[in-house]
Amino acid sequence: MAGVRLPGNLPGGLLAVIIGTAVGWITSALCGSGVMEPTTVGRGHRPDRAAPPIPSGDVFAGLRDIGPRLVTAIPLSASTTSPRG
Repeated sequence: MAGVRLPGNLPGGLLAVIIGTAVGWITSALCGSGVMEPTTVGRGHRPDRAAPPIPSGDVFAGLRDIGPRLVTAIPLSASTTSPRG
């Protein structure tokens, strides 16, 4: 897919986020899960309660099982990027 121009010269990542967001909202609306109701999403956004993250050891606990994923992620990344020339 490298070298393919998207409509309006949109970046591929932005297009993926837009499509993913639309799929999430449409799926939620059709399945009626209630997770993405606008009022619920609005209640979750509280600028008056924003706080910086507090560092903890949980980050390292989450990285414990990263080895098997890196074994596949690094070669996949290397095979999908092309050298600039």
